[in-house]
Amino acid sequence: MAKVRPELPRTDDPREIEEYRRELADFFGDDESISWDSVDKTGSNITEITTRDHNDLQNRNSGTPHDHTVLDNIGTNTHAQIDSAITDSEDHIAATAAHGATGAVVGTTNSQALTNKSLGTGTDLTSDLKHTGTKIGLFGTAPVAQTAAYSITNVTPDRAYDANTVAIAELADVVGTLIADLKSYGVLQ
Repeated sequence: MAKVRPELPRTDDPREIEEYRRELADFFGDDESISWDSVDKTGSNITEITTRDHNDLQNRNSGTPHDHTVLDNIGTNTHAQIDSAITDSEDHIAATAAHGATGAVVGTTNSQALTNKSLGTGTDLTSDLKHTGTKIGLFGTAPVAQTAAYSITNVTPDRAYDANTVAIAELADVVGTLIADLKSYGVLQ
């Protein structure tokens, strides 16, 4: 608690003057200066101090006036570690190839596993596409599981027929070939 400055005596009475001198001595202390604890700081603001030089800070833990590493609650990282982390993050942001990929665009130079990604409108697939899930939906239809396996025997591969003269056996071969093709793509079982 701040000490209160003694009031000036209201008379010339030597006893009151002597009492005032004792109170002043108590107020200023042995070195005859005002102690920081004696200053009433209520309502004060650091901006009211004319000189606020960082180098003039006193009563810190220890160390030189410039050594802020002795302050409390500064964390555990050194300046070098912080600088390195900032540089690494800037390099990461600027890098065109990140996370072990060698290309700037996903899948352009090496294989990468994508999870929970959507291919937007106009996406061109220029390499092989392998679907390992259990359901598929094409052209906006809801994904469904594969139907039961087709079992066809005695099919002679045939991918052409004349619709005006086709025999049922030839048509069966074309349907069997189509089913075999769809099975090879994984659309059917």
